[in-house]
Amino acid sequence: MIINCEFENAIAYVTYLIGVSIQSFIVYSLYKLEESTCECAKIKEKNYIKEWFMFIISLNTISIFLFLISNEDCYKKFELFSEYSSFIPIKYVFILILLVVNIYMLVKLYIYINILKGGCSCGYGLNEKIIYWYLMIVFVVFILLIILIGLILIISLMSFITIYFYSVKKNK
Repeated sequence: MIINCEFENAIAYVTYLIGVSIQSFIVYSLYKLEESTCECAKIKEKNYIKEWFMFIISLNTISIFLFLISNEDCYKKFELFSEYSSFIPIKYVFILILLVVNIYMLVKLYIYINILKGGCSCGYGLNEKIIYWYLMIVFVVFILLIILIGLILIISLMSFITIYFYSVKKNK
């Protein structure tokens, strides 16, 4: 089966580039805080945040590079829930671990930025305000997705129960 890769790859490249840009901005802001003379910004809550985002930038850059050099393989083959994707359990475990650690690091970044916002006027500038509002948007979208998934599960469970009881009642 021949797959047209043009459109899917364009979306993948744009998504990865936006992600790398945002993560680079976060790393740049954290680097500037490290290099500043602001002592209240040098607290333990920021440990490993910059390094995590540098790791994610590296991972995304490698992914983009692999997509660019692949002639016959498409981004669709790397998607999780595609008909072209093969089931490789380690891939799912790796992605789940990355997701959990990424959520943890985003919460940790939020706590750090919130501490700066609350009591460190020299460490809370425009970059940190942008990161703060970016995190607010990410958390709202994440919470909305969790609510949506919960509603879908509840509706599915209710319809299953209704169908089950209807079939039991019909068989009596």
